[in-house]
Amino acid sequence: MLKIANSKAEGALYNAFTLVELIGVIIVLGVIALITYPIIDKSIKNSKEQALERIIDNIEEAAYSYSVEHDIGYPTKKQSYI
Repeated sequence: MLKIANSKAEGALYNAFTLVELIGVIIVLGVIALITYPIIDKSIKNSKEQALERIIDNIEEAAYSYSVEHDIGYPTKKQSYI
């Protein structure tokens, strides 16, 4: 008869990661994060600036459309608040 052995009961090798392997993976992920963070941060800042520029353009166009609709014209220096 064939004897079926219980691998855990007989002290077979476990498939596990060692502490050195885990530390190595953490270090590699840290290096990747350090490389990608400035790139992502720069792109986020650029997109925020572009969004603000678009908002300003929309406000300027709305003010121009309002002035044309109500025949106000462009403000003079006396009317300007800046």
